[in-house]
Amino acid sequence: MKPYRVVRDPRSGETTLETTLGGAMLLECPMINKGSAFTDDERRELGLLGLLPPHVASIEEQLARTYENYRQKSSAQERHVFLTSLQDRNEALFFRLLSEHLPEMLPMVYAPVIGITARHYSHSYRRPRGLY
Repeated sequence: MKPYRVVRDPRSGETTLETTLGGAMLLECPMINKGSAFTDDERRELGLLGLLPPHVASIEEQLARTYENYRQKSSAQERHVFLTSLQDRNEALFFRLLSEHLPEMLPMVYAPVIGITARHYSHSYRRPRGLY
């Protein structure tokens, strides 16, 4: 069962997500975690006060910060682990970052780096995702 449901307003056509999750449980759900992009109102309503840095960051700010962190990794395996960890925390940011830098990042999440990572899987295991 999904931890959220998609709701479409019949008048405006606007689509929103509704969830019963809140606080730390919400932040553990990468499909709906927006990280520091949660607004002040959302933080209050969803019980996130004190769980996130105080600055509300736009997706563009998050992208710039995340890309800078990605570029600081010195090896392909470190970059792969970084991207996998990002996907485990915030899927929207992961896919946006990947799409913005696809030629650069595709090798980090697909062949050949995935082969290197598979050989060292037991050393870099974080969560079960795709390789068992």
